[in-house]
Amino acid sequence: MKWTERELRRLAGLLAAGSTRYAAFTVLKEEWPDLTPDAINNAIKDIRLRYPYWLTYQGDDPPAGLGAPPSVPRYDKAWELTGAAAIFGDVHAPLTDWAFFAEACNTARQFGITQLIIAGDLFDFALLSNYEAVVPYATHDAECEAAEYAIDMASRAFDKIWVFGGNHDERLLKRLNGRLSEQKAVETFLAWIRGNRGGKVEWSSYTYCTLATPAGDWLICHPNMYRAQRGATAAEIALLEHRHTVTLHEHHLGKVVDKSGRYVAVASGMMADPQKIAYTARYKNARPRMVQGYTLIDEGGVAHVYGGPIGFSTPGVATAARTEAGG
Repeated sequence: MKWTERELRRLAGLLAAGSTRYAAFTVLKEEWPDLTPDAINNAIKDIRLRYPYWLTYQGDDPPAGLGAPPSVPRYDKAWELTGAAAIFGDVHAPLTDWAFFAEACNTARQFGITQLIIAGDLFDFALLSNYEAVVPYATHDAECEAAEYAIDMASRAFDKIWVFGGNHDERLLKRLNGRLSEQKAVETFLAWIRGNRGGKVEWSSYTYCTLATPAGDWLICHPNMYRAQRGATAAEIALLEHRHTVTLHEHHLGKVVDKSGRYVAVASGMMADPQKIAYTARYKNARPRMVQGYTLIDEGGVAHVYGGPIGFSTPGVATAARTEAGG
């Protein structure tokens, strides 16, 4: 349940008047039949964090002389999307495999999917890397031109494009050490891909979003860590978040089920060309190889994973009912 400020005030007023949380739940349950005890508990935590003075007095205004508490941003506004979606990520412009990107757009269009989520690292920002270069890096202008090209290509296949940041995109924000506001950061990234195209393209400063489907909610994220085992990162996050999960960042491709057996976990590969990434193409090591891939989540909430070799899936789990691979 999502609480409006008016509803939170209503709950706080009951508690400030001496009602126990159970008594408040009983009263509010008559007004809001879908209310649950967990929702009450979560709302009380929210009130204590954001509006603690509501619990110490009755009325709509803070006590005389107290005023409102200091305002600090709350980072709780990640996108909550619905419906079928294509999930691309780790584009790393200009290191993109353009033929693979075009194939992914065409496959999504065949599914009738009209919205795309680019789940982090649209840009590579190699010039801002903390690692020493072994070959000349692409210029910033070249990266912007390639990122714009990716959005142009995607715009031909999708009606709506949602882009959120990854660890490479955040290299800019880290280099600026927080001196760029969240809104200015969004405006800057959008300007580098030629704006929002009349509302068709959105950019989020978060590194995740959720997607509501008939098979349950999906968490789409670009975590700031990853495991070496294919699909392990997504499986661990799914278990913690209690929802199906798609991860980018690790450049692995796999589809597994978490330890509870309830949630599907997908490592969604990358849109970059591994042979264009100098630090992997020019060396050998014992790490799992990078694999291209993408995920399509259909109207029923089923995840279709495309690309290189994929992991196992468990029959009987709604969102693992079908896995397709190609390319």
